[in-house]
Order: sequence, then C-alpha cells, then structure tokens
Amino acid sequence: MSDTRSGWQDYYVEAFLETNSLNLVGRLAAAEKAILLRTKELRGNVGGPAERQAIADALNGLSVLKREINTPIGIKVNKEPDLGKAPSLL
Repeated sequence: MSDTRSGWQDYYVEAFLETNSLNLVGRLAAAEKAILLRTKELRGNVGGPAERQAIADALNGLSVLKREINTPIGIKVNKEPDLGKAPSLL
C-alpha cells in the first residue's frame, strides 16, 4: 500500500476488484478497517472535506457490495413496498 492518506483507497479498490468470492469477505473487512483507521486520524483535523466525502462514498460503496454478495445470484430483491396492494392479514 502507499502512504496513509491513500492506503485506505487501495484497500477499497482491491475489494471492488476481487473476483474470488472466497477472498471477497476478507477484502471487505480489510477495506473497512483501513477506512476506520483513517477516520480516526481525521479526527485530528488532518485531511480535508474532499477526503471525508470520499470516505463517505467509499463506505456507501462497500455497503452496496456487501448487499450484493448476500443476495443469491439470479434473484432480484424488491425492497420497496407494493403500494397498489393492501397488506394481507392472514
């Protein structure tokens, strides 16, 4: 990895480029850990708003990736309620 400032970005990219499902969970954990460590460093007012926004975006991206790997292949999950039908009481 490169310097501390972009080290978390390297882990993030590695997680997204991982194609082996056996390695993906570990890559996700490593990316989240690196981001957490960088977030702690930023509490000391190191870095700027652009990096903070990049971290927020990265965490959102990892969240989406985690949802994708937890959804069985070929099954589309509809999380929005069907407003055209009344809920069944049975």
